[in-house]
Amino acid sequence: MWHEGLLLKLRKYNLPTKLTRWIASFLSHRTTNFKIGSSFSSPLHITTGTPQGSTISPILYIMYVGDIPQPENRFTQISQYADDIAIWTSHINPVRTEEYLQQYINSINQWCHDWRLELNPKKSQILYIAKHNRLRRQPYLTLNNTVIPVTNQVRFLGIHIDRGLTLGYQHRLTHRKVKQRVRLLFRIAGTTDNPLASPSTTMKIYKMMIRPLIEYAAPAMLTSPQTT
Repeated sequence: MWHEGLLLKLRKYNLPTKLTRWIASFLSHRTTNFKIGSSFSSPLHITTGTPQGSTISPILYIMYVGDIPQPENRFTQISQYADDIAIWTSHINPVRTEEYLQQYINSINQWCHDWRLELNPKKSQILYIAKHNRLRRQPYLTLNNTVIPVTNQVRFLGIHIDRGLTLGYQHRLTHRKVKQRVRLLFRIAGTTDNPLASPSTTMKIYKMMIRPLIEYAAPAMLTSPQTT
């Protein structure tokens, strides 16, 4: 995240002057160095990024990427959470779908270049979803002159999405994780004749370790087609 670019955007948001100055002071005069063996490098002035672990850093990043380009047609949409981005296009013509996606990828990539951000082609994937495979060839999309690989399954915000939208792997993965933790909970709780933990403690462990696994992505899994 480019400091000068962030401050420019904060001014456009019409934030109070004192707050903008405070953020500028928070980001300025930061240095870092490297240690190799017993030797240290000279201090390097930091002009990008925010301190990791700072409570204000995620907010500054959201404000920095808040003006990311939006799709120019009604077929293409974008979902974003922090630095994870998913874009998709729905069209009866697969060739037109490919054109829409490539145009939007180029638009986002140019915006990233202007604001000194970089997209990683190695972490990008293509997932083609259709009732019937109308493609005569694999989708061909590029990012930074690198071909984006086509896959049968992608992971977005911890959810594994497959071509049939069955979420079959997500179901199996959740079941396996829950089963493992239930076995662990049984060992912690003990038996009726030999309890090792109180019922209240057992319930707290269940709510912390098992229930979140079951509830995460539950709306999506409950509405997905039945699968094994």
